Amino acid sequence: MTLSLEQISARMRQGEDIPLSDTARIALTLSIPSILEQLVVTAMEYIDAAMVGHIGAEATAAIGIVSSSTWLLHGILVGLYTAFSIQIAQSFGAGDYAGLRRAAGQSILLAAILTVVLTVLSEALLWPVLVMLRTPENTIALTLQYLRVIFGGVVFVMAFNLLSGFLRSLGDSRTPLIFLIISSLLNIALDLVFILLCNMNV
Repeated sequence: MTLSLEQISARMRQGEDIPLSDTARIALTLSIPSILEQLVVTAMEYIDAAMVGHIGAEATAAIGIVSSSTWLLHGILVGLYTAFSIQIAQSFGAGDYAGLRRAAGQSILLAAILTVVLTVLSEALLWPVLVMLRTPENTIALTLQYLRVIFGGVVFVMAFNLLSGFLRSLGDSRTPLIFLIISSLLNIALDLVFILLCNMNV
């Protein structure tokens, strides 16, 4: 008789020995949606870059100049929500649901504080970063606008990824993938709307 993933997970939490085939099945079930998430994110980056190219060379340059800075920001956020998710997974695995709720509450509070601090500090740091990167004068205005949008949305990006991490820690990696696909489709629709508006204003 084939056990469901929930039954296998319950036995693992109770310390029972689980056959390697069942362990592999759990690993695949949890990892495949996460791998697909990364493919969707990568595809969205290509789509965004292609769409920005329709606005003009200056817009493309504005994004390219600070790509290393946005990747640094992304890395910081990934580190934060990964650390929080580990605490959730450990509490869930140990059956410590009071600890799980406490860890989730602390994670959300700390994430909110850190992302607000990052957002506030970004305004003071944007200009020095652009000077350090020797941004051409003709792209400075567009680059500043782009970075303000990026840093202004940090709180929402962190909330999305933090809650997705929580779900994955609880054994649900499909729901984050579904919401990522929905948000990606929304992103494409908004890209088309704003690019159309930009071209109308030219």
